[in-house]
Amino acid sequence: YDGRLLSFDDKTGLVYELDLETKKAIPWIYLGAGNGKSTKGQKSEWATKREGLLYVGSSGNELIKDGVAFNKDMLWVKVITPEGLVTPQNWEDKYDALRKQVDVHFPAALVHESCTWSDVHKRWFFMPLRKLEGPFDPNTYPHLSTNILLSADENFQDIKNVTVGDVHGDHGFCSFKFIPGTDDTVVVALKSEDQVVDGKPQYSTHIMVFLIDGTVIQDELRISDLKFEGIEFI
Repeated sequence: YDGRLLSFDDKTGLVYELDLETKKAIPWIYLGAGNGKSTKGQKSEWATKREGLLYVGSSGNELIKDGVAFNKDMLWVKVITPEGLVTPQNWEDKYDALRKQVDVHFPAALVHESCTWSDVHKRWFFMPLRKLEGPFDPNTYPHLSTNILLSADENFQDIKNVTVGDVHGDHGFCSFKFIPGTDDTVVVALKSEDQVVDGKPQYSTHIMVFLIDGTVIQDELRISDLKFEGIEFI
């Protein structure tokens, strides 16, 4: 973004500039949770550039107890200028519109780790990591991945969805980008696995390539036994 390669700490809320020459992560700005007026950092999960501004969002779901949402911090998005000025935006209505498109209603939710704005199509594209049927359950959560590609116009009034390949419950979309030179019609995506099997952590990363109409060019291909959560063309 603006000549910087950025990385986001989902624990502290810090945004780092990665210096490829010195191989150092240099703190740039801080993103507070929710409306930004918080000492707790935003759980940043995705970032994309639109009209010269950087949009950084979280997972887009509420925290729920006894059927009531007690925390909506992850429904906020931060809009950042090249100078580092941060403006919080409440995206509750936008995330809710995405849910309704695929017949998901509170307390069920979509959990997002990836979003990309297309200057070509003038649309937001999302690939949900998980589709929750209700409040968060650590036992079922790793197995609720999706095969959904959502797109919305600038105002989230016109929303479309297609399916991409088969659902592999343990492998969730964590990052995707349009391949340069394809007029934003060809997507490369990463899917990650993060679960506990027989008491031991199990990780993997898979890559796939497809068209925005859902046509699969390269189905899931395992590329690592580590968990990678970002892909970028530099």
